[in-house]
Amino acid sequence: MADRPLIPLFGVNMCPGAASAVADVLVSGQIAEGPTVKAFEEAIAEFFGLRGENRVVVTVNSGTSALELALLLAGVQPGDDVLTSPMTCTATTTAIINRGARPVWVDVDDEGNLDPADISKRWTPKTKAVMVVEWAGRPVDINAVRAAAPGVAVIEDAAHAFTFNRHLQTADFRCFSFQAIKHLTTGDGGAVIMHRDEENRARRLRWFGLDRSLPRDQRLEEDQFEVGHKWHMNDIAATIGLVNLGSVVERALDACLNNAYAYDHALRDIGSDHLRRPGMTSESAWWLYTVQVQDRAAFQTFMARRGIETSEVHRRNDRVAAFAAIAGPTTPGDFPGLDRFAAAQVSVPVGWWLTKPQRDVVANALVDFAQRGG
Repeated sequence: MADRPLIPLFGVNMCPGAASAVADVLVSGQIAEGPTVKAFEEAIAEFFGLRGENRVVVTVNSGTSALELALLLAGVQPGDDVLTSPMTCTATTTAIINRGARPVWVDVDDEGNLDPADISKRWTPKTKAVMVVEWAGRPVDINAVRAAAPGVAVIEDAAHAFTFNRHLQTADFRCFSFQAIKHLTTGDGGAVIMHRDEENRARRLRWFGLDRSLPRDQRLEEDQFEVGHKWHMNDIAATIGLVNLGSVVERALDACLNNAYAYDHALRDIGSDHLRRPGMTSESAWWLYTVQVQDRAAFQTFMARRGIETSEVHRRNDRVAAFAAIAGPTTPGDFPGLDRFAAAQVSVPVGWWLTKPQRDVVANALVDFAQRGG
């Protein structure tokens, strides 16, 4: 093990001005959901170029809440099936199960994303939605998913993919996480991009099922026809998000892309049985730089000796006991793409916090391992 500190896999992308902005909110008399939440939603919509389009942004208190809100709006009910990737954070599957639905696993491609070609094999008569996960920030081909799953809602879990190119595609719902180590953080939080005709219901559902825009006395007179949740964002979180969105996010996305291209440039002429680099694309947000290695334990030991933190980040969800009890067990060979990817994948630091010397250390270590295997 190296005696120097590890080059970290993750960092917090926080604007220095966030502290003073939050301090102002703390003494403002309005720290729950208020005008800053609305301003933050409008700023996200502006970032993604939604002005004049039939799409809106609704914020919530976590990325997991965003996923569950999207499922609810999509009409997913207890007893329904939702096709999804097993190569994801447990939040994806948790949201499905919390709706009373059953996750139905779909195989993944060589980059860890749901494979649209496998959808027809997993389709059931109870399929109500497809939830795709953009592993490492790489977009899924939503048009291919739609073609393979006609007539059901398509939901993007874009927790890794607050993308620089504002790539929205054509999903019915796009869900973001603003958890601490994401490109854009509010401390914790989330958002859903949805069609405008879903907005009013979404805003009620995130606040018990009531219309919070009404004056307090009118809310007391309002009847409630649907049971909602306590999912709304507050002005403290929105203030952090608003400051970060305006000052640090684009630089962070640029840095991730540049670091990924630097690794690819270093590895481009190396044919290796020990390490496979990801396919490069400017479409990815590059929240992770995920390589695939023949011997993961040897790779992680090698990188640790160079002072570099590595991780699988997420485990395959079909092997989580609580999920398997509902989705049903799987066996080796059921999902050949997943078997290959999950056994080999591991991520190295690629984010905005890396200095150029640190980036060079990571690049050189990747090259050395690719050439020698440890």
